[in-house]
Amino acid sequence: MNESNYQQLLEASWRRKLSAAEEASLEAHLARHPEAQSDWETEASLTQLLTHLPDAPLSSNFTARVLQALDREASAKPRPWRWLVWLQRLAQHPLPKLAGATVFTVLTAFAIGQYQSFRHEKMADGLMRLSHLAATADPRVFEDFDAIQGLSQASTPADDALFAVLNQNP
Repeated sequence: MNESNYQQLLEASWRRKLSAAEEASLEAHLARHPEAQSDWETEASLTQLLTHLPDAPLSSNFTARVLQALDREASAKPRPWRWLVWLQRLAQHPLPKLAGATVFTVLTAFAIGQYQSFRHEKMADGLMRLSHLAATADPRVFEDFDAIQGLSQASTPADDALFAVLNQNP
């Protein structure tokens, strides 16, 4: 017999008289464990004394008080889910806020780095195409480059008469 069986027999003795098989098992256990003998005798004498005590009288309004307690319990608002309470308590501490801000900062820095990398790759691709075009183009195309650039920067006088005629026709 192990300790849990001994404990079950002890609890059974509180409620009822042990059967012959249970008493034999108990005596075998006590023979193997003499240190449990005094514990068993104390429990048996306490159980004997408790069985001779008179029942405690119930108050006259016992049933009414029990029903009131049940009504209060039923009308009480339901408890929120345990994980929701845990999340609310966790949200009150600064550590989760700090962790959230850290994650946001790291993700933002990563996104900026990726965007800059993308821009550099696009610029490098454009320069590669331009260098390839410059290498294959005829050098005479670039002879008049300054004159062509000067044309785009030259100011042209406004033709006010043309604008006036165009504005008259609806």
